[in-house]
Amino acid sequence: MKRVSLNPAWIIGLALLFAAGAVLVPGPASAKVYNHKGPDFKLEFPDGYQDVPLKKDEVLSKKNPAGVPLFQVSVIEMQDAGGMQAFASGYARILQSMGTDVKVISNQKTETLDGTEAWESVIEWKLQGKTPLVSLVFAAFKDGKVVFIGVHTMGDLDPARAITESLEFQ
Repeated sequence: MKRVSLNPAWIIGLALLFAAGAVLVPGPASAKVYNHKGPDFKLEFPDGYQDVPLKKDEVLSKKNPAGVPLFQVSVIEMQDAGGMQAFASGYARILQSMGTDVKVISNQKTETLDGTEAWESVIEWKLQGKTPLVSLVFAAFKDGKVVFIGVHTMGDLDPARAITESLEFQ
C-alpha cells in the first residue's frame, strides 16, 4: 500500500478556509439593490429575480423564476401618515378583486431599517378562488408619500421579510 503524505501548508490552509466558512458552508445569496428618488430609499431583493411588467403607481415589480415569491413596490401620494394603520384593509380590497377568502391575519406597527415608522400586514387569500396565497404588505410614510411593498408567497414569509425588512430611507 502506497503511503500518502500531506503537505502541512495544505492542511493549515484548508483548516483556515473551513474556519472562515469558505468550505462546506455556502455564503448568503447575492442581492440586487434598487434605489429610488423621491422619496429616496433603497431595497434589496435576491439576485436572479425576473422583471414583471409594471402597473399603475408601481416602481419595481419582480418575481422568483419559479413564480413566487412575487413582489411589487409602489409609491403613492398621501397627505399624512394618519391612515397608515388602515392600509391593510385597503390592500385587502384590492386582493378581493383578484381572489376570494381574503383575511387580514395581522396588522402591526414596525419600522424600516433606518427607523422610519411602518406597518406590516399579513393577508391570506385565494387567487381566483383556488390557489392559496399569503401576502406580506409593508408600508411606510415619508415626505408626503407612502412606499408600500406587497410580497406574495405560497406561505413561507421568510423570503418576503428579507425583502421588506431591507427597506431603508436615505
